[in-house]
Amino acid sequence: AGRKDKHFERSKISRRQMGEIMNRPRCFHALLAKNSLGKIDYCASCRVVTLHIGALSMRFDPESVESLWGLLGAGLGSLSQKMASDQVQESNKLAS
Repeated sequence: AGRKDKHFERSKISRRQMGEIMNRPRCFHALLAKNSLGKIDYCASCRVVTLHIGALSMRFDPESVESLWGLLGAGLGSLSQKMASDQVQESNKLAS
């Protein structure tokens, strides 16, 4: 009962670390977009874009978000072509 929790002892923050944390600029999240799926916000002091979908939040630097946008666009374009091709093949099977 008198034994100290070693994990708790290792997790203590030094005064210097606490000072650094307290002196950081505060985060102010600006809402960039929102719909029924989720929302996107931006913190200028951290330079972080956060994508929130339900209980999932993903943080990105602005440059990575641009790359993600390109990746999603390319994937959606390929998906549209695949779905159109599959539809044509299905129609051809039904016509035979």
